[in-house]
Amino acid sequence: MAHELYKRMKAHSQTSLFLAKNMAKEKLPVIYPGLETHAQHGLLKTMIDESMGFGGILSYPHELFSEKYLERNSGE
Repeated sequence: MAHELYKRMKAHSQTSLFLAKNMAKEKLPVIYPGLETHAQHGLLKTMIDESMGFGGILSYPHELFSEKYLERNSGE
């Protein structure tokens, strides 16, 4: 059972890192401690088991995927 949880949490972390990296590459505002640009990235690396990743939660402004935002930025 614990092994299943490990695999699930690792998958959550990998997915969040993938999304955060791609959002950052597109110059979209994203906050994720797994990104090297995050202010606390270095500190967090000393506190976690990197084989598990940086967690499954990332943050972005909710307006990012609103209709107004998408319409305003569709031509860029």
